[in-house]
Amino acid sequence: MLPLFLTSILGLLGCADEAAEALLTCEGGNIEACYNEGMAAVQPPRPNFGDARQAFSKACMTHHAPSCYQLARLVRDAKGGPKDLVRAVDLYGIACEKWSEPEACVDLGFALYDGAGTKEDPERAVQLLKKACNLEEPIWRACSRLADAFSEGKGVEKKNEEKAEELYNKSCDAGFADACVAAGKRHQERKRKNDLKAAATFFGKGCDIDARKGCFELAQMHTNKRWNEAKVDLASEYFQKTCSIDPTRGCFEAAQLMEEGKVDAREGEIEYLYNLACEHGHTEACTKRQLDLGSDR
Repeated sequence: MLPLFLTSILGLLGCADEAAEALLTCEGGNIEACYNEGMAAVQPPRPNFGDARQAFSKACMTHHAPSCYQLARLVRDAKGGPKDLVRAVDLYGIACEKWSEPEACVDLGFALYDGAGTKEDPERAVQLLKKACNLEEPIWRACSRLADAFSEGKGVEKKNEEKAEELYNKSCDAGFADACVAAGKRHQERKRKNDLKAAATFFGKGCDIDARKGCFELAQMHTNKRWNEAKVDLASEYFQKTCSIDPTRGCFEAAQLMEEGKVDAREGEIEYLYNLACEHGHTEACTKRQLDLGSDR
């Protein structure tokens, strides 16, 4: 049996170890631990956004930029608590200090440009977007929004369509699908033959990058009778591709083409697509379904 004084010393050493371990946890005030806990809490398949908010909040109190930015996104999107755009903007500002989190600076630019949660300030927004777009590794969503500014003549010295087109093209080529869609819509609005072809090319690029961006627009183009390259079978294909990724779009249109006999349909496919569209809030699809049910009686 150990002497009493040795037992006491070992006990004190054990407490010291426990105290040291506690300091490495979020509860013990370790900022990185709080950030890591927050990031772990937002991961699928079962994210806990409430716990994430708490962890990020603790770290953000010390102006830890990554935590403030992650907290801003949760607050903006109403995850783990109420939506608060004003607070989100404040958090973007903290995260953007000294350009610590460039993505936060971009989101701050978006908020200032749109007046979302703060007073509209397009000039300051453009400054932030330009800086993000001119980084060694550009943030392409910033470049695309900067293109919007030049296209609209908002927050810039003057409207500049050539600059807008250049930025959309670069962003699209870099893999930012939203820019491809924006570039496509610009060409589509002109309604000239060559512009319609260019629009289809841009929508196709967006669709290849992300089926949620550009496939639906490309499908619509292939139903445009004024475009001599339109093909209804391709319209159906792209509507169905959109539907399989985001049932809020494309399902109804694909079913309609089949019902009109413009493309072939497998047995039960039309009903399935109308049902899917209805379940995701498409009112006209629900009406179609009700009519079909009524005709079966």
